[in-house]
Amino acid sequence: TPFGPFINKNHFAGWMLMAIPLAVGVAIGRAEHATKHLRGDWRSLLSWLSTPEGGRLQLLVMAAVAMGASLLLTRSRSGVAGLLFSILLFGIAAHRRFRSARAGLAALASLLTIFVAVFVLAGAELTARVTSRLDAVELRKNIWSDSVRIIRDFPLAGTGLNTFGTAMIRYQTTQRDLHFQEAHNDYLQVVVEGGALLAIPAAVALVLMVRAVRRRFAAGEDDSRTYWIRTGAAIGLLAIALQSAVEFSLQMPGNTALFVVLLAIALHEPGGVHA
Repeated sequence: TPFGPFINKNHFAGWMLMAIPLAVGVAIGRAEHATKHLRGDWRSLLSWLSTPEGGRLQLLVMAAVAMGASLLLTRSRSGVAGLLFSILLFGIAAHRRFRSARAGLAALASLLTIFVAVFVLAGAELTARVTSRLDAVELRKNIWSDSVRIIRDFPLAGTGLNTFGTAMIRYQTTQRDLHFQEAHNDYLQVVVEGGALLAIPAAVALVLMVRAVRRRFAAGEDDSRTYWIRTGAAIGLLAIALQSAVEFSLQMPGNTALFVVLLAIALHEPGGVHA
């Protein structure tokens, strides 16, 4: 079903799963930076919110809410699950950043409150679609069972890149009213089309990428704003990685481009590269 600039609503949801955490990260970074200079009372907070810096924070929050609403309006179950996953990760990040369970719970509660409010406003149709998922489960079960048959016949080199739909002309045995052109699982599709020759290097690259991002966090060189922007980028990468287990959003060029931008932000080294 088309949605916005995307042919498939789930792919739009995938783009938003990467964009929303980045926007939230920027907003939290600005908020933390501002609180260091406030006295902690309501008058100081309201006074700061009336400044240009406070206005920019309000715009960021409004933008994040609008993006969250657009994701929910896609009625994408993988998108909703990914958004909840992102909210949970932000709560964990706040707990670790401020070394306070109260801070983590406060961040989690705030984001969940916004999510629930937008979810309720989206209407009963969204709720019904999200809670009734048997059709989606059955579809993926059929695709994945046929995919396993292909892997058994082509374990080493696969069927060739971008040949999943062609291979299914021969191997599809379920749900004949549809033609399976994608695996609805990017990890599985890599194995089907590339076999061990592609899947093993891809897995190694993924592990190295995760290790590199972890090293950037462990270095502790970020100021408050940089830390939260990096955190938002990392959460966006994790959210799209989760959705990729049931969708193929990263096969869309626009989503791939945003993924690369988030990866660059997550790997950014403050002050440039040192010898």
